Formats: sequence, structure tokens, C-alpha cells
Amino acid sequence: MRDATKFRVNPDEAIRDYRLEKDVKASRQALTPNLWLNIRSIGKKGTTHVKFRKDFYFASNGTLTKFLGMFPQISYQDALNIADEYLTANPAAKISKNSLALVFDKYLECFGVGWKPATILKKRKIYKKRLLPLASKTIASISVKELRSIADSIFSSRKYSALRDFCELVHHIWYLARVRDYLNKDIFDGIKLIDCYNLPESGGYGHIKGVADLKIL
Repeated sequence: MRDATKFRVNPDEAIRDYRLEKDVKASRQALTPNLWLNIRSIGKKGTTHVKFRKDFYFASNGTLTKFLGMFPQISYQDALNIADEYLTANPAAKISKNSLALVFDKYLECFGVGWKPATILKKRKIYKKRLLPLASKTIASISVKELRSIADSIFSSRKYSALRDFCELVHHIWYLARVRDYLNKDIFDGIKLIDCYNLPESGGYGHIKGVADLKIL
């Protein structure tokens, strides 16, 4: 939802119109690392009319910790303001200094200096679309299983180019985390995430083999 054009133009309208897919009873959408939307189907059994309850929550390190209000009783901007007020009053709820969000920022800071603006924008889009729900978690607490689950969903959609881009970004971020001591081991044990999938041949970014190659983008 967060990356949809409608959300960027009119977030309240995007939230209002958001629907769960058939047979999906609940979903959590990360609107910002600290502000999440919890969506539940509340349609009556045996009826075709489905209603959705949409609640704003403050999230800390990937966990919903405080109910902020229900949409549309409060707007997206109202929820942002309440979340900011709560964070000010509860500094312990701040995102960990080792969160994925902050490691990603460090990744762009360290390697993005010589990149073209389009390259940086692409990295940000992949991060926001795929990794934002994990943004407030410490990078050490994120498992390969969680990352593979995201990759599986991309593969199931047959978005092979997007899968290559996602796996490439994940390995670059986690490489930075190791060399900057956010992590003390390689959680992939030297196995590339992309190698879990049999993909059709593609030009892609096969020329990128390591961090040194990042600097020429």
C-alpha cells in the first residue's frame, strides 16, 4: 500500500479503498517503520457483503505495541501525529540503532555516493516495497526464513527480474551489516538467496559480483 501512487497522493483515500484479497482474513501494512495499519475482515459468515476494520498501531522493532485509533475516525495524518507524540513521551520505544532501517540508510551512505540518482531511487523502491515491514526489527533478529518468504512470494508471481533485484539488495545490505559489525556472522552461510530458485536466463545484473562492483553503478 505504502508505495502505491494513490497513497502518495491521498493516503486516506488509499486506506479507505484498500481491500483484502478473497479468503484473506487479516493483513498488516507498514505505513512507516513506526506506524502500521492492521486490517481485519469483519464480514458476517454466509453473506457476500464484506466489511473491513482498519486500525492504526504504533510499532516498535516489528511488534505492534500501542493502538492509536481506528480509520476513518482518525486520519493517516492524525495517526502520524499521535505516533510522534507517543514516541516523544516514550523514548524507549525508538527503533533500535541496529534496525534494518538504519542499516539500510548506512548502506546508501557508504555505497551510494557515486551512484546515479535513478540507481538510488531503485534501491529505495525495492526496500520500501519488500523490506519495510521488517524495517524496525534489529537486523540480527531477521531470519533467512523471513527473507526467503518474501523472495518466494516474488517468485510465485513470476517476477523474475524483481526477484533478482531483491536478492541482490538483500545480500548487499547484509554484507554491509557484517563488515560494519551489525552482525557477527553470515546468516546465509555463503549461499546466495537467488540460488534457491531456477530462473530463466536474463541479462540482469550478472556482472555484479561484490561490493567493488557497486561503486561503478
